[in-house]
Amino acid sequence: MRESKLADRTAPLMPGFEPIPGYVLVRRRGRGGFGEVWEAETTIGLRVALKFVHGTGRAQSGEFRALELTRHIRHPHLLANFAAWQIGGRLVVGMELADGSLWDRYIRSADEGLGGIPRSELLGYLGDAAEALDWLNQPSHTLAGRPGLGVQHRDIKPPNILIFGDRAKVADLGMARAIDGERSEPSGTCSFPYAPPEFFEGRAARESDHYGLAVSYCQVRRGRLPFEGDAASMTAGHLYGVPDLSGLPEAEVPIIARALAKKADDRWPDCRSLIAVLRDLDPIESPETLTRIEEPAEPVRSSTGFAWVSSADSGNTPPPSWRPFEPGGGLEALMRTPETPLPEESRPR
Repeated sequence: MRESKLADRTAPLMPGFEPIPGYVLVRRRGRGGFGEVWEAETTIGLRVALKFVHGTGRAQSGEFRALELTRHIRHPHLLANFAAWQIGGRLVVGMELADGSLWDRYIRSADEGLGGIPRSELLGYLGDAAEALDWLNQPSHTLAGRPGLGVQHRDIKPPNILIFGDRAKVADLGMARAIDGERSEPSGTCSFPYAPPEFFEGRAARESDHYGLAVSYCQVRRGRLPFEGDAASMTAGHLYGVPDLSGLPEAEVPIIARALAKKADDRWPDCRSLIAVLRDLDPIESPETLTRIEEPAEPVRSSTGFAWVSSADSGNTPPPSWRPFEPGGGLEALMRTPETPLPEESRPR
């Protein structure tokens, strides 16, 4: 951890500001409830991302945990951090700069009149994410001197899968936990639209991450979540409801339904197995593009994390009405609340 030597640690973040010697802010790329991400240029002209985490509570503790968990874990499809600094009350993490997120790519597809990201392109991105998640999950890591542990991401959703050219990397391990055996302890927070049933029962399983991957597939493939509504409705859906998979090709429905099984042991054995079965489908049964589903009567209210903004979306243009992440505001509202505490009634007693 490096300590910034800036004289003015209270200066607001804005283009042209140099919060850390050698890093000049270019433009804000995303904002979440606990901080923001900026594109920055180094003294040699390289572009990087700087993630500013405000406050000293849960947000920073999550970032510190993620840094500690992953400092000895490397994978081509995990977002790499290269430095961290303390600037007054802010934690700053230096990261690779992505072109955008899976959510950004979905927005562009919908702008083109499609139901979601084209199938082969989407499976390419999710295949990369699946490799990273299975690598994290497998019990081959040594953490805090303890060998044979895995890591569970616990917050897989479209904004946390970042795109680099035609490949993808998994980002934001602020809610990650070590896996000892087949189970890990949940943190008491989750992103409601993507959380598996076991999170609401006060536990987690090795198969929890690919539940979030399957939910993400539904959303960016056909433009709708399997469970929609407010937090209470989503919680009930994950725990007891039948997922709404309408709009998916018939051949894909049983595959995704298995990934969304209420019991973790009934799901696919790992993330790569899920993606492999989807890839093996006949293109006639699983077409490249889908027709967009009509906007649901009630807007979906969800937690998005750090949303990345492409160059085309960096202005103040209101989001189109079909955006299912829309929580009742504009682009700023779209980017709030990276994690949502579990409701009291859903926490284990």
